[in-house]
Amino acid sequence: PCSVRMDAMLLRLESAVLRLEACIASSGSSRSGTAVVTAPAAPSASPAKPILQPAVHGVTSSSGSGLSEAALPDYQQLLSAHLEPVLAAAANLPPEAQRSVSHLERGFKAQGDLLQHASRSKKPDTSGFQALLGPVATEIMGASGLAEGKRTDAFNFQKVVAEAIQGLAWLAYQPNSGMTAPPQQVAEAWQTAEFYVNKVLMDARSQTGQQAEAPVIWTRALKGLMVALETFVRRHYPDGIKWDFAPSGSSPALASAPPP
Repeated sequence: PCSVRMDAMLLRLESAVLRLEACIASSGSSRSGTAVVTAPAAPSASPAKPILQPAVHGVTSSSGSGLSEAALPDYQQLLSAHLEPVLAAAANLPPEAQRSVSHLERGFKAQGDLLQHASRSKKPDTSGFQALLGPVATEIMGASGLAEGKRTDAFNFQKVVAEAIQGLAWLAYQPNSGMTAPPQQVAEAWQTAEFYVNKVLMDARSQTGQQAEAPVIWTRALKGLMVALETFVRRHYPDGIKWDFAPSGSSPALASAPPP
């Protein structure tokens, strides 16, 4: 029945957000490895921009700040070598698919911002961690929302993104939390996404020209991105985010909101 399917989809959306925030609640309020927390508030409305407008994704660093010396170049390489090809290939997909990919783009940017902040700050309290996770959770919710409701011709593309972006939930992991280890979370998200990747590729076989080639190029690039993310997390964050003690006067919170 439709009501059962809708309930299942809502549970998946809620699960994506709860996975992101599961480890920031006290162990006494957890339930099956996850804790019920307040979802981040939606960001204030901002002027619309063209779909997949080219953007600079580098994570900057100054003396004594930014990601660790080892992680920073690796993350910059991940963005340039793997995220940018996904965005470029998506330019040839349907507009509805491009909107989903925009959430993935912003999610990876928010991930880099959070890791950069963590490298120069001590671990925040629960409310502070919720605020830091907010931008990533917002993009997960946005991508999941586009894959729900009335189906469009880009439904399978939207489902691929909605499942893959859940790999960013590794950011909430803490040792002894009961959550799946960060690299495995990324891998499992892609494994789920591949079910819809196969549907995208099957549909592409009945097309010709660019409509047949674009989905193949895009799914191949997206797989490369997710494999690279798993490798990056396994190398630098196998036990979750590494927090550092910030020097006196450092910013206590991440300024993630875009300028008006």
